[in-house]
Amino acid sequence: MRRELAALISALACTITTPACSGSAELSRSKATQLIRSSGDFKQHFWTIDFCFGSCLMVPSQAKIIETLESLGYLQVQPHPWFSTARRLSLTEKGDATFKNLPVMEQGAEWTIVKVRLWQAELLDITGILKERPNASKADFTWRWSNPTSIANILVKAGVNEVTPQGTHEGTARFTLYDDGWRVTGIYFSPYPTGIKSRNR
Repeated sequence: MRRELAALISALACTITTPACSGSAELSRSKATQLIRSSGDFKQHFWTIDFCFGSCLMVPSQAKIIETLESLGYLQVQPHPWFSTARRLSLTEKGDATFKNLPVMEQGAEWTIVKVRLWQAELLDITGILKERPNASKADFTWRWSNPTSIANILVKAGVNEVTPQGTHEGTARFTLYDDGWRVTGIYFSPYPTGIKSRNR
């Protein structure tokens, strides 16, 4: 009787506390969705542009952005006194209120580069899960750009296609099974749209 009782207690403990015993050694799509959405790597995946103020070289991929911000009264653009491929970019009072508190990436004597957030990743669906090892799985997923910032809304409303999301994208997340359950160990996104990583300095 004592042995039977001990076996029953052991089985119950296994079911309650051990992922492998409870069947959670198999990564479900709902669990993968939950873990990806709560992952810091996913929540911090933004579409950004590195934007220059001061004496800046003109980058073709940002020409439309600069032209639009100038026409809408957010930016003043003046010729550079020495270089034909450069301009002097400065914020108007209206622009300063919109672009304030942006993180500075680099700074020189006559220029400052800030990082401008436009969109944030949104998970759409888990398209498949592959168990690679007993304690490792990967999940393929689809996602899109969502949650536009005020700057993104300004540019999209003005018809700047360079910063307007098109369609959906693919990604892969890798998971490792620990003693307390599955954890995300890496998230890999499909490439950024062409040109948005360009720097303007």
